[in-house]
Amino acid sequence: MTASNQPRGPIRPKNPGFFRRPADTIPPMKERDRRVVFTMFAAAGARAISLLTLLVSVPLTVNYLGTERYGLWVTISSLLALLSFADLGIGNGLLNAITQCHGRDDREAARQYVASGLLILTGVALLLALILGIAYPWISWKAIFNVSDPKAVAEAGPATAVFLACFLANIPLSVVQKVQQGYQEGFIDSAWLAAGKLLALIGLLLVISFKGGLPWLVLALAGSPVLVACANGIALFAFRKPFLRPRLSDATWAYGRRVLDIGFLFFIVQTAAAVAYSADNFIVAHFIGPQAVAEYSVVYQMSSLGPVLLSMFLIPLWPAYGEAIVRGDSQWVRTTFRRSIAIGLSVNVPYALLLMFYGNVAIHLWVGNKITASFMVLVAFAIWTMMNSFSGAMAALLNGANAMRFQAVCAVLMACLNLLLSIILTKSIGLSGVIWGSIIAQVLLVFVPSTVYISRFMQRLMFAPSDHSQREARTLV
Repeated sequence: MTASNQPRGPIRPKNPGFFRRPADTIPPMKERDRRVVFTMFAAAGARAISLLTLLVSVPLTVNYLGTERYGLWVTISSLLALLSFADLGIGNGLLNAITQCHGRDDREAARQYVASGLLILTGVALLLALILGIAYPWISWKAIFNVSDPKAVAEAGPATAVFLACFLANIPLSVVQKVQQGYQEGFIDSAWLAAGKLLALIGLLLVISFKGGLPWLVLALAGSPVLVACANGIALFAFRKPFLRPRLSDATWAYGRRVLDIGFLFFIVQTAAAVAYSADNFIVAHFIGPQAVAEYSVVYQMSSLGPVLLSMFLIPLWPAYGEAIVRGDSQWVRTTFRRSIAIGLSVNVPYALLLMFYGNVAIHLWVGNKITASFMVLVAFAIWTMMNSFSGAMAALLNGANAMRFQAVCAVLMACLNLLLSIILTKSIGLSGVIWGSIIAQVLLVFVPSTVYISRFMQRLMFAPSDHSQREARTLV
């Protein structure tokens, strides 16, 4: 970093923005805690609105489109999971960079990171658009989606094109979300996300009212969040944080390369985790059969409820840890980390015990009597759920500490061991083996090394002065 980008002391915003009390009158630790709590409750509210809009939109969409065209829409929307890594982790790399700039009160570096990240993500989106544009005329959408209804055949290609266009537009727009998260303003982002869901529902009602085709329905559902993200970006860069307004002259290779380096490590971690856990269904289907996949999937979705609730608390801690580490606030980091584990145990352990002893009762109430899970499967998933109390807390701290090389190595080794053990144990003891394989691999190659790493990191952070902790935070990448 050049001398012009070094910290010049705290820079306080002239406008307190969302908060009525100016930021410079609130101690950093209390302000940090306030933002974590606000983000947690805002995320819960946004998730509730998302669920309500889903409950309303699904029956409307099914009745309007019919079975085959609705199935086509569901299949198209499932592309989102396959394309979730399209930004190559660059968004998360930008988030960490912004978090460190926030901890140093370095507005100039933050603006250069924003401009560089936006330029890179725009380039990624344009490159993908070019590839998809060239390939589009040569793709048989009828064969890919296996549709037979003439209306569905005619709409398959255009509907997919609209969906992909909206997805590509969201790649550079994700900069807005990452900036807000980096400045611990996830509560604002959650409010905009909730507005996007409501606008999508209004768009759906308008399409149905005017009897529009599937491409128009896709535009309403996938395009509304794009419009909201644009409005969010205008509000952020024009009014709330104009000092971050990106300019082409601020985009530099040095800042862009750092975002790329961190982002690529995030990409490795995400890909390794996806390979490790997504392969379970294929392993079960190959060695046991598709009926076992149904059992595994239902119990997996039930066991995910506790961790999903806990994630609403853990996600805001990621940027909060990053800012606290840069400021050298070791006491807050240690206290919050221990508290996050305690909260995780208080959420996941009771839920896991209920799942273990009453899982089949819940399954029968939910999907009927066709699926019944064995006790060993329920036990394995219960242990997996309890383990999330530690794994989620560790991941939030390691992300905030920018310890991405360490996580990337652990994730790749864990994925390899997970696949090997899951195959061996599934062949030996049945369906529960695929879960035990994941548990053993995570304990050996994630829990144990992460515990040692975090312990050493806490000791270094505790005895490091603030300016040294800033340098150490950068060396952890």
